Amino acid sequence: MVQRYLSRSSHRSLTSSSRALHYLFLLNLGLQVWDGLATYFGVQLGFPEGNALLRTWMGNWGAGLALVSAKTAACGLLFLLRCLEDLFLLRCAMTLTAGLYLSFSFVPWLLVLLFR
Repeated sequence: MVQRYLSRSSHRSLTSSSRALHYLFLLNLGLQVWDGLATYFGVQLGFPEGNALLRTWMGNWGAGLALVSAKTAACGLLFLLRCLEDLFLLRCAMTLTAGLYLSFSFVPWLLVLLFR
């Protein structure tokens, strides 16, 4: 009886952990799309790109191709992270990247685009 409860409890925990991870993954994908679109429109309005590597790519390839390339690579890395077996490590990585993108991309670009 106790063993049956423990197995159900761990199954429930794994399911809720997987669900949280799925939402973190979707949040990170959404933030990548937001960052790409906001950066594109911000650059078109004359605001400089803060990332030196991306700024160089934009100078060589144009803003659209540079952003599509960078965001495709970032989303590919998110998919690779999603395939990791260590759920704790993956949740930590996804939470960290979401926090960084919220802090250093979403909020600044939102302020720039709203108050231009």
